[in-house]
Amino acid sequence: MMQRNQRNLSPYHRFGRTLIHGMLFMLVLVLLPIATGIGTAAYRVRQIVTETRPALGVPLPPLPTPDPTKRTAVVLLSNNRTEITDSLPPYELLAASGAFNTYFVAPERRISSIATAQNLPFGVGNLPSGLDILPHYGYADYDRIIGRDPDLIVIPYLTEFAPGSERPILDWIRAHAGPQTTLLSICAGSRVLVETGLLDGRAATGLHQDLARFKVRYPAVQWQAGVRWVEDGRLITSGTLTAGIDATLHTIERLAGRAAAEQAGLALGYRHLDRLDEPSADYQPPATPDLGLVPNALYGWGKTDVGVLLHEGVSETALAALL
Repeated sequence: MMQRNQRNLSPYHRFGRTLIHGMLFMLVLVLLPIATGIGTAAYRVRQIVTETRPALGVPLPPLPTPDPTKRTAVVLLSNNRTEITDSLPPYELLAASGAFNTYFVAPERRISSIATAQNLPFGVGNLPSGLDILPHYGYADYDRIIGRDPDLIVIPYLTEFAPGSERPILDWIRAHAGPQTTLLSICAGSRVLVETGLLDGRAATGLHQDLARFKVRYPAVQWQAGVRWVEDGRLITSGTLTAGIDATLHTIERLAGRAAAEQAGLALGYRHLDRLDEPSADYQPPATPDLGLVPNALYGWGKTDVGVLLHEGVSETALAALL
């Protein structure tokens, strides 16, 4: 019966059926390595980070001593995981400006993971970068050594953030956001800042993909799209990716002057200082998800271990870009 029906089909229908079968076969060939490659890549990175991480094996370095002539800027970290391009570049810019005692601060002073964010077809996720970091201070250390509110608190994307599990971070921000403290959130760091309640009644921006649902979930905030950064009083929020660099340079200029901001930009080789004057200059928010993992999965390098040489004076921004 099947053979007789097949013979009775017109050449046009037989060609159409063959074409459909061929397309389905090609679809399987394309999707299978993508799914397998993404899963395998995530597993390999996670395996390297969790199974072959060397023991520290040495005493922790001494707590840094602040320079009393400089302002204090802290870049917050989570002891769980912090996004790499939201945390390392602002730290390097602030340090390179020469105007701040610049510190990484986390709930506890212990080895913590740094993650890389990925825009996937099904949302924004993150993978371990293979990089670990030791904060300069835990909260108790900071309060004992510094003993006053920072002049600047930088809030990057804390990739495992949930208000319940990261309550100490929210409480620390609220307790240390004094009347002379500027708060700067980088990209999806607005997810943390908005949960403190400090953005209520203020204008703000954040990760481009967050803004539509944030307008519904946090209606007390005046969310703005199409800008690199938004300044409302002592609160500064940045848009996506390199907008965080622009927002950090603007913050340096606000707190320490134009010369300090230009010095920081020059140290990083960042030439777009015109964006200090216009937050909407040349800004095109991403319209579609980044599918970079798809070609990576299809045409991977095939290596399971990658080493990056770290040395004194290595650029944190270059390291973030590389990883």
